[in-house]
Amino acid sequence: MNDLLISAIQFALELGLKATAIFLVTGAALLLLHRASAATRHFVGVFGLAAALILPVLSLALPRVAVPLLPDLRPQAGLAASPAADLAPSAAREAAPHISRRLLALSVPEKPDLSTAGDVLDRTPAPAVPATPVPWFAIALGLWAAGSLAVVARLAVGWARVRRIARQATPIHDADWIEERDRAARRLALGRHVDLMESEEVPVAMTSGLRRPLLFIGRVARLWEVERRRIVLLHELAHVRRGDWIALILAELAVALYWFHPVAWWIGRRVRRDAETACDDLVISSGTKPSVYAGHLLGIFRSLASPSHPVAPALAIARPHHFEERLRAILDPRSAREQKAGHRATFYAAGLLTAAVAVAAVEPWTPRGPEPALDETPSAVAAVSSEVSSEKQEAALASPETSSCGLTPVAASADEPAEPEEVPSPSSLPEPSGSFPAIWKAAPDATPEPAGGFVKASNGRRKPRDADDWYGRGYELHQDERYREAIAAFEKSIDLGRKEGPASYNIACGYALLNEPDQAFEWLKRAMDAGFDLSGYLGHDDDLDSLESDPRWPEWKRLARQSESKSKEREARAVATRYERLVAKKPAGGEAFFDIGIELLRADRYDLAARAYQTAIERGYRTATALYNQACALALAGDANGAFDRLERALDGGFDQPDTMRKDDDLDSLHGDPRFATLLKEARELSLNEGGGWWDKGSRSKRTRWREASGHYEAYAAKHPQKGRAWFNLGYASLAGDRPERAAEAFRKALDLGYRKPTTMYNLACTYSRLDQVDTAFDWLFKALDAGFDSRWALRGDEDLDNLRGDPRYRKALQIARAKDRDDHDNED
Repeated sequence: MNDLLISAIQFALELGLKATAIFLVTGAALLLLHRASAATRHFVGVFGLAAALILPVLSLALPRVAVPLLPDLRPQAGLAASPAADLAPSAAREAAPHISRRLLALSVPEKPDLSTAGDVLDRTPAPAVPATPVPWFAIALGLWAAGSLAVVARLAVGWARVRRIARQATPIHDADWIEERDRAARRLALGRHVDLMESEEVPVAMTSGLRRPLLFIGRVARLWEVERRRIVLLHELAHVRRGDWIALILAELAVALYWFHPVAWWIGRRVRRDAETACDDLVISSGTKPSVYAGHLLGIFRSLASPSHPVAPALAIARPHHFEERLRAILDPRSAREQKAGHRATFYAAGLLTAAVAVAAVEPWTPRGPEPALDETPSAVAAVSSEVSSEKQEAALASPETSSCGLTPVAASADEPAEPEEVPSPSSLPEPSGSFPAIWKAAPDATPEPAGGFVKASNGRRKPRDADDWYGRGYELHQDERYREAIAAFEKSIDLGRKEGPASYNIACGYALLNEPDQAFEWLKRAMDAGFDLSGYLGHDDDLDSLESDPRWPEWKRLARQSESKSKEREARAVATRYERLVAKKPAGGEAFFDIGIELLRADRYDLAARAYQTAIERGYRTATALYNQACALALAGDANGAFDRLERALDGGFDQPDTMRKDDDLDSLHGDPRFATLLKEARELSLNEGGGWWDKGSRSKRTRWREASGHYEAYAAKHPQKGRAWFNLGYASLAGDRPERAAEAFRKALDLGYRKPTTMYNLACTYSRLDQVDTAFDWLFKALDAGFDSRWALRGDEDLDNLRGDPRYRKALQIARAKDRDDHDNED
């Protein structure tokens, strides 16, 4: 085994030991942060894996500090070249006691007969080369490399699969999906464009990519209700905002490098799981109720035919592993949900960086003593001289030795021995090589430079800016047993109108721990009045132990049991109260009314839900979907005629989910009426798709499918010339089928009938851009913006507008769209 291979083995062993230290520190930090937010744990886990990933570079680049912990594996050059070592291996062991017997055996041949030592040294017969021990360290090094390549190959296969899915996926142009995506992006303050793609290979949804991320939606999404769409889009866009894709790649590469290490796999799984939980927290912080979010996740999970395996590099919303723990975290009102890494995460990250630099600079191998000279082995010479004549001993000392393993070269023939080479002098023997590679090793007398630049983390805390920040601040203070300050933070969250129930309950816990039972019971009552379900906490939360001896405690437990059965009523009252407050505020837009309409519908307040949706319709917010939801509310309230009227108007307005309409149990009371079958047939005929089933789309080009679909829409428009949606569908299919002249005529007829004016004008701009009529295209684009079209992302990513991008007017249109987005965001706030 040559020195280069042994140096490589030493470096690999050193790297494995140092990585173990990094992983153990990271694992300990994650265990200590088990009550911190998922975003904090994710930050620390990714930082630890990244530190281990760059450990080889740090080990080679940093000055080394000798810390003798392990024996050096390399044989000394002087002994390997010494003929005395060949004749007396025991003496060689005495001269270099730090060389292992296994490595020494590699450089010492079979012991010759001392009585014929002179003949052996004078000429070399051709005996069989003795067998050497199995080089286990070399085999282990090869297995390490093979395992790393296997894990990297798995990542490469996943990458190729995602790219194949992207090539075969279909872009989503449905206006409702685009509006939901843009709205979710505004909620999350996401300033990047994310393309929506539909693929039958994706079970639910997943996100992939860094420079231009893609959001893949499964075919089953066509059956989703609006709220489930919103939740899934929020979750996946949260991955984009947090930059989880690059964190996933770093984790996968670290696991590939240290595939043999169980702690590396454990941290990698924790990183992926904490990324999902952090996105859950971000969705909840954006205004989604935890119970609603958990219900949708559970429904998605149950709908999966088989568990979805991770497709690296991609992040999916539904994974079977740790699903119950994830639901508990969503529903636990005490879960920390802050998104920014706090002072604790910064402290642990700084500690990990310090540990990485420290262990990388360590030189763990025991320093060598001085190399023995050839004439400093008297015991070996004495052992030989007792049985070998001085002439033969002199011949032995003049004998050549050129093999790195101590074997005498075989002669050309038995009668003509090989010409001996000159024996090198001790001064010309090579010095022992340094750690691998030697060119990076510092001089022996060099003093390692300190790794400067580390600044002690500040103990100051960022001042909270909103209700969620105050709630998270209160939680941290409560965990630190600073109950008075925690109570003040929770009260601030309540004053800002967020998380009133959980915050009130946490205040009660604080007063209970402060042994102030009157205040504790008062805040328990406020929590119950705010709709917080106490039944799962009274008698189980040790923060309230001091209240159990109070005479009022049994009565509160009874009230909690009663409140469990009346939670639906309390929720309905709370939602109704919020609706009345919303009406009193008189907001300018219709989005708030649309959102609360969903809550009223779930709380069985059908009358108020219908009124809320009517307000959204009057204010032009998602008219088609609001009409459909209003039809559901009227059907549940028993108003069949009103429900059929709203359904027909929803279809005329662009509602494009016939399967949802057929399966929606909110409309069960209408199924026996012939009008429902007629409307369902019309919904299918008006559904905007490429025509044909999903099973045969691979055999025809996309343009051909859209041209076939345009024939269907043309026939329907001829039969129903007063339906603007029919002409709109004809224009859309014609444009997608590369027939822009036909599309322009159809869109103009849809516009004359008043169908979705902003969107129709925008499509006319796209049509005239495709016709290379730039001036006309800009006229329609500015008309669309004036009419309310506000999708800046559509302008930036739509290929139909490529002919306009070099014109200064295009930048002006983008500025107008960007300003409208800001105005909409301010109105929402």
